Amino acid sequence: MPKTLAAALPEYLPTLPFFKKMQIADVFLLADDVMFSRQSPVQRCRIRTADGELWLSVPVLQKQRGRQNIGDVIIDETRNWRQKHWRNLRHSYQFSAYFDFFADEFSAMFDYRRQRLLDVNIASIETLCKCLQLLPEIVRASAIAIPETGGASERIAELTIACGCDVYLASPGDRRFLDETAFKKRGIQLQYLQDSGSGENWYSAVDALFQKGPVALR
Repeated sequence: MPKTLAAALPEYLPTLPFFKKMQIADVFLLADDVMFSRQSPVQRCRIRTADGELWLSVPVLQKQRGRQNIGDVIIDETRNWRQKHWRNLRHSYQFSAYFDFFADEFSAMFDYRRQRLLDVNIASIETLCKCLQLLPEIVRASAIAIPETGGASERIAELTIACGCDVYLASPGDRRFLDETAFKKRGIQLQYLQDSGSGENWYSAVDALFQKGPVALR
């Protein structure tokens, strides 16, 4: 029986498509060994408010640190970001149908101080998985040794094999750079997640969760 791998950057409070891929996949790979990019979904998420959209960004230390892998990025805890993010979420969603049902999970997440951005992001992913009733098998790319390869497609195909999978589930936007030949050569079937085109895909999954509850992925 085919076994499917999906992968994504370890995002902060990710969007629904992140979890839709996770829902379909047998194994979910977090690409924690790539270069960190400021103002990417790894550092920030978008929520909906009465005044429009709002970005929640985790402050990080970068001065004199040069280019860093995601797993090496340290949070700037001199900024009161955890309390601010939780306050913004409460203010934006406190009257949503399922906010009270899940509030304690997120309050506990923001109460706990973590040093690395990766650890914060994994905590946010695990919290949303619990609320969305997902039980994924999650692995980190940094923990997997694969042969040296020529490019992104070859590397992803090798990671698929290393995870014991023979199908790779990609995002619609990945069509621009993935080379199907690299997968076929290794006996890997390349599939793409269907793009629903829904506007809620732009927001953190907390938006749909607080409004729809655990059925947000249906």
